Amino acid sequence: MSIYTDPLAQVVESVNRLNKLDLVASQYIFGTPTPIENATGFANTTINVSAKDSQSAYAGAVDIHYRRLDLSDLPSQVSLDNVPIHGHTTTLDVANVLNKLFGTNFTAADIVQRTLTDNEKTFPGSIVLEANPTSFGWIGQVTVTTREGGYKLQDYVSQPTLPGLNYPSPVTTRPYAYIYSYSQDYSASYDDLIQVEVGEDQLQQVLNALKTHAPADPWLLTGTSRFSLQGAAVQEVGDTLDYPDKYNVNFDKFVRVLLDDQYCVGLTGELVLHYNTPDL
Repeated sequence: MSIYTDPLAQVVESVNRLNKLDLVASQYIFGTPTPIENATGFANTTINVSAKDSQSAYAGAVDIHYRRLDLSDLPSQVSLDNVPIHGHTTTLDVANVLNKLFGTNFTAADIVQRTLTDNEKTFPGSIVLEANPTSFGWIGQVTVTTREGGYKLQDYVSQPTLPGLNYPSPVTTRPYAYIYSYSQDYSASYDDLIQVEVGEDQLQQVLNALKTHAPADPWLLTGTSRFSLQGAAVQEVGDTLDYPDKYNVNFDKFVRVLLDDQYCVGLTGELVLHYNTPDL
């Protein structure tokens, strides 16, 4: 097994290549890997591969012989001395660090999982990783020596005092357009809003929707007023489910418009016009 590739994927690829087949892994059941006693050839493992009834192109079962990698051989491929690590509490934590550093692709099923001892959590340290007997890719065990790793936050955060959180707009003396529009349903203006694209020349359809939904608010396309679209621009259009943390998913679609604070003096920030696709 290559340390960079899923072992079952390699098994299936080899079976297909050597036997001129086109097996699909999801259509077969792979049994528990069994060590070959006193193996003298290249293979050290047997695995039974059986068909999943009618899902499979082939029926029956066959024993496949292949070689699992011995963890003890891993140091010949990568350096396991002084591996930088911090916050580790289990053997799986250590295996995940090796995945990140070397692309070993260990899974929770590959390594015997246990809580590390206090001695194993100290630095410099020494930790033994043992292959799970049922791992498809690994056998044996290996020792990883460790040192304290991780950048020190206190060494890199030179400006810990922040200016504070922001409202939706830096102008705090006017109502926020986002709140003004967020829960409103502009579905009656579907024909207008579905035509809107990003840009500054797409505001007539937006004006139509605002006037249809809130005729009491005197929205204008030009001029300075409480409700003006002059200088505004469509920033984004799309489906709400693509941005569930940003838009109201009770609606299908949205149009986001950035108002110009110079001309719109009654609201500030961004309008978000939510609407649904009509039923056919």
